[in-house]
Amino acid sequence: MADKENLHKDHRSRLRRRFELEGFGTFEDHNVLELLLFYAIPRKDTNPIAHRLLNRFGSLHAVFEASEKELCEIEGVGPSAAAFIKMCPHIAKRLEKEKLESEPFVTGTRIGQYFVNFFRFTQTEAACILFLDDDLRYVSVDIIQNNTIDAPYDVVDKTVEIAKRHNASYAVLSHNHGDAGTKPSSMDIVASEDIRKELKALGIKLIAHYIVSGYDYANFMDEIKIGKGFRYDL
Repeated sequence: MADKENLHKDHRSRLRRRFELEGFGTFEDHNVLELLLFYAIPRKDTNPIAHRLLNRFGSLHAVFEASEKELCEIEGVGPSAAAFIKMCPHIAKRLEKEKLESEPFVTGTRIGQYFVNFFRFTQTEAACILFLDDDLRYVSVDIIQNNTIDAPYDVVDKTVEIAKRHNASYAVLSHNHGDAGTKPSSMDIVASEDIRKELKALGIKLIAHYIVSGYDYANFMDEIKIGKGFRYDL
């Protein structure tokens, strides 16, 4: 029994050391999960648990996208381990958000990536507004609607209220469509024009409105002109 415990301990040490030297570059998916689970399941062999997770969900990405309830259905995974697994992609999302906010938003691609990351794991449709300073650097991002499903897209007053709190020069609207694609609705277009006019009165230029659908995004202002200067052309 003691020999088995020592072998288990040595295996954990070797895998940790391998990560220190190589990172995850040479790891197979089950090794990534195995190492991760060391910290959630300290006294069990996590290798078979890692294989069971991959066999059930099919990929590393799918494991992290699974619900806590689904994860707990796997032998060896309890509530604490499931919660630990679910925290990992949210931490990654937070780190990516901070990284994107640290540099100026000088391209449409950068803004699109920001909103794809922002809406990741959002279960319902929502809308937000990103405020930028004179140099297109991050000022703030604020939710202006928590659920746009079967709800009126009347967010103009709230947007104006929030805008007055910030010393911003530019703003970018965004909302997610779930799996419904990136084509704007007539309500999206009308709301954007109303918000553009109100922000202009405050000295803030609305430069884009991005629709996010999964990992896809589109700035529909590139195709639809709604008022003078209603494009990302500073």
